[in-house]
Amino acid sequence: MKSIIRYIAAAGILLTGSACNKELDKLRPHNVTYEEQQFATPEGFKKAVFGAYAAVAGAAVTGTSFNFNDMQLFFSEAHGNNIKALDAGVNRYTDAFNFLNSGEKDLSYTYEYWRGAYNASLLINKILGNVKDGETSPVILQAKGEALFLRAYVYFNLIRLYGKPYYQNAGNNPGVMLITTDNNGTSFAPTRATVKAVYDQVIADLNTALPLLKANAGNAYATRYAAFGLLSRVYLYMGGTFAGPDANANKKAREYADSVILNGGYTLLQDAAYTSYYSTDAPGNKEDIFAVNTQQHQGLIANLFAMPSQINYTGGLYRPSPDLLSLLRPNDLRRQFYKRNVTPGWPNDSLATVKYMINYVSLYSVSPYRYLRLAEIYLNRAEAAVKAGIMPRR
Repeated sequence: MKSIIRYIAAAGILLTGSACNKELDKLRPHNVTYEEQQFATPEGFKKAVFGAYAAVAGAAVTGTSFNFNDMQLFFSEAHGNNIKALDAGVNRYTDAFNFLNSGEKDLSYTYEYWRGAYNASLLINKILGNVKDGETSPVILQAKGEALFLRAYVYFNLIRLYGKPYYQNAGNNPGVMLITTDNNGTSFAPTRATVKAVYDQVIADLNTALPLLKANAGNAYATRYAAFGLLSRVYLYMGGTFAGPDANANKKAREYADSVILNGGYTLLQDAAYTSYYSTDAPGNKEDIFAVNTQQHQGLIANLFAMPSQINYTGGLYRPSPDLLSLLRPNDLRRQFYKRNVTPGWPNDSLATVKYMINYVSLYSVSPYRYLRLAEIYLNRAEAAVKAGIMPRR
C-alpha cells in the first residue's frame, strides 16, 4: 500500500514539475498530422486533395451503408420520371420519390447527404485557406484548382436539391448555407444564401479553377475539360424554360459544351464498350469527363433497383417506369440493362435495373459515379440551342 502511495506521489511531483516547465505543451501525438505540417509542402497539398476526392466518393458520410454518391444518384433518380416505387409506405427510400422530407433524421437520406456535403466542404475550404497569396508552386496551384472544382461540384449539387430552380426569382429565394472559409468556430451559424448567390459562387470557383488546372491525371480527377463541362451544365440550369429562356445563359451553355466537344478528345462509346459501361471498376474510357471513383467505397445503389436472385429479398424498391420503357425500341442497347426480377406482390413489374450490379449477383456496385460524360454535353448543347431558337422543337 505504501509503495502505491509513493508511486502516486512521485507521479504527482513529476506532473507538477513538467507543468511548470511547460514540457507537456511540447508533446504531440506521433500518429496525428497537424494542419501546419500537412500544408508545409506541395506534397501535403496533393495528399489533402486526395482526401477531398475521398470525401465526395463517400468517406464524408457516416451513419448509413449508402455512400455520398449513392444518395446523390438516388435523389436525382427519385425526383425524375424514369422510375416507379413499389414500396407504398413512407420511409427513407421513398421520401425523395414522394417529395417529402421527414423531420426525423433517421427517416431521411437528406440528413446524411447534407452532413456529407458540408463535411466535404469543410475539408475543401481548409485546403483553399492554406494556399498563400502569390503562390507559384505548380503542384499547390493544381491542388487549388481541383479543390475549387470540387467545391463547385458540392454546392451545385446542394443547390439543385435544396433550392428552387434558378429561373424562379433566384435573387430572393433561399438556397443553402454558403461557407467558403475555414476556422469558423463552433458558434458559426450562417443563414441560407440566395439561389443566385450560390450559383454565382459555383461559377466563380470554376472560372478561377480553369487556368490552374494544368495537369490531367484522368477522368477520376478534376481537369480543365471537367470544369468546362460543369459550366455547361450550370448555365443550362440558368437558361430558363423553353417558354421563357435566358439568351445569355444558353449561349454560354453552348460555348462551354463546344469547348469539350471540339477540343476535349472525348468520344461516345459504342456497342460492347457501351453495354459494359457500368460493369467496369475504374473510370478509364473515352466518354467519361468526370467520374467519381468509388473503388474504395463500393456503392450499394443497386439495392434500390434490384436484388440478386439467389437472395430472398424483395427484389428492389424501384422499377423502370412504363413511360421510360416505352421509349426503348427492341434493338436498343439499353434494354440489356434490364432483367426479369419479380418482387413478391408486384408481378406486373418484372423488369429491374441491373446496370449497377456485378454480373447480376452482387449487392455492391464498382461502377464509378459518372457525373459528367460526353453524351450529356451533346444534350446540354442541343437543349440550349432549342431554347435559343437555333434548333426547332419536335
